[in-house]
Amino acid sequence: MTGDYSGMLVAITGASSGIGAALARELHGRGADLILIARREALLAGLVQEFNGRRSGSARAVVADLTDEGGLMNAASAVRSSPVDILVNNAGFGSFGSFESLDLSRERQMVKLNCDAPLVLTHVVLDGMKGRRRGGIITLSSLAGFQPLPYMATYAATKAFDLFHGLALTEELSRFNLHSLVVCPGPVETEFFGAARVPGQVTGMKRDDVNGVAREIANAFASKRVLLVPGWRGKILSLVTRGLPLRLRLWVVGKALFATVRAARA
Repeated sequence: MTGDYSGMLVAITGASSGIGAALARELHGRGADLILIARREALLAGLVQEFNGRRSGSARAVVADLTDEGGLMNAASAVRSSPVDILVNNAGFGSFGSFESLDLSRERQMVKLNCDAPLVLTHVVLDGMKGRRRGGIITLSSLAGFQPLPYMATYAATKAFDLFHGLALTEELSRFNLHSLVVCPGPVETEFFGAARVPGQVTGMKRDDVNGVAREIANAFASKRVLLVPGWRGKILSLVTRGLPLRLRLWVVGKALFATVRAARA
């Protein structure tokens, strides 16, 4: 196992389930203390109890809806006032359907959560990190960050933002002994597809194990990796999609997802 996180304080957004909760368990098992940020209070309370039962005082929760300005500012205050060594920008969601048919307020919430929240939280922790000269940022993007997705247009655009912002920080932070890792998962066993309201024929597809993905992320950050595509399914999809010309990729993905949209309407 690569990477000992003992003595490090890690703040994780979207920590109540999915990759966030799995990564919290992985890093806590490697010695990290945790600030868990999410909107679902009961799930956070259960995780805090689990972690503190193993190591007293090693975890605390910040209940905040990061799509709400007040919630985002509460989370920002919490990470600004704590000596956070690693910030994991994991919270996010997607949507599915013809763009004009989607609820505009929800699309704007997605931009807020997927782009604005990591922007704000990263901005407020970096001064302290630079002073301590250790740790850094883990940004959860997606394979969608490499590939425009017809019928998931806003989601793919937000993940492209996360990808390029996180990669740019790699160079900015290196001279302060800090590190930025961007993670681009493919399909993973989480709540994502249900939250995005993707029809059942897609939600039933085979997906990578969330605990294995969390393990790869922890190893990659400790190894100073810049970009990680975790899971063997994600790696295969990355090779297939990124190896094709853009126009062909758009046509292939658009055909596949339009068939799903049409089936959902039937």
